[in-house]
Amino acid sequence: MNRVEELFVDHLLRVADEDQDDPGAISRDMGHLERAWEMVQGDGQRMLRLIWAVGLFLRYQGFSDEFVEWARRGIEVARSEGDRSTEGQLLNNLGLVLAERGDIEDALHCYEAALAIHTELEDGEELSATLHNLGLLQADYFGDQGLALDYFTRAPHHAEVAGDRAGEAAVRTSLGALHSDRGDPDAAQREFEAALRIREEQGDAAAIGTSLNHLGGLLLDRGDLAGALGLYTRALTLREEAGHRRGVEETLDNIGVVLFRQGEHDRAVEYFHRAIQAAQEIGDRSGLAAIFSNLGYLYLERDDVERARTYLSRALDLADEIGHRDRRATVLCYLGLLQGRHGDAEEGRRMLEEALSIAEVT
Repeated sequence: MNRVEELFVDHLLRVADEDQDDPGAISRDMGHLERAWEMVQGDGQRMLRLIWAVGLFLRYQGFSDEFVEWARRGIEVARSEGDRSTEGQLLNNLGLVLAERGDIEDALHCYEAALAIHTELEDGEELSATLHNLGLLQADYFGDQGLALDYFTRAPHHAEVAGDRAGEAAVRTSLGALHSDRGDPDAAQREFEAALRIREEQGDAAAIGTSLNHLGGLLLDRGDLAGALGLYTRALTLREEAGHRRGVEETLDNIGVVLFRQGEHDRAVEYFHRAIQAAQEIGDRSGLAAIFSNLGYLYLERDDVERARTYLSRALDLADEIGHRDRRATVLCYLGLLQGRHGDAEEGRRMLEEALSIAEVT
């Protein structure tokens, strides 16, 4: 690179570092960043800085295809530079996005490779993050709650020793969700509230929104619809302000569920469709499966058979594509009810039995 090119690249890197939370800033400069990529070829450290600046933005904003491309570039560069730490971090982040896209086996390979690197380097912060992601994969896709609990239980110690308070809060949130799934709402609430305290100390709006979203789920499970709606509404505001697109999608879906249970079906449909649009924009197939499932169940309860069948069938297809066992069980349950009421009762019974068998294994 000549001096002008160096100044151009360094300027873009500074802008990218400053604009990580601005949904539009880096996307407006992507053409320049691609040009900068060509300029930094052979300069390993600048290549890695450029990949981090762009990759973190793409991951946060939900541009999964673009992130996968940049992450794979980064892994190749990190290996050629002998930068094991960066290689492990990129593998971990790549695994996270692959899991969200439904590429479960590839995600598992990335996490296991990252875990080996961070164990070798004794990097507590990254060990915690990778153990956390392995736990999520086991809980959400492989249905092994025991192994997920093992990963989640090991992770906070590494985060605490490394002084990674944000990482500790993230793991405690997932541990709370697992306790909730295992039927222990009191343990779940303790973990969620512990995570919320950490996040409030740090002033992380998007993360606070995540904690409020989980606490809203506990209130929803307890039948406190007004309380749940209040927390979800606060979470949505924080996540929108922070530009957390995946979080916005999740909370829109949850608000739709509350409104449905309150009998406000038209408003619920509005929120579900907003959530669908948000999920489609970021390519979140797992989220789409959940929203289609909820919308299909709403139409089932309204005896709108064709719409119910359409959305539930789409949800089942997505759940199968990404290998999400819990999601498949839920959709099969709804389809079984639909068949029992409006179709083949024997087929409906078969679907319900399959749903129960999946739930028992999980």
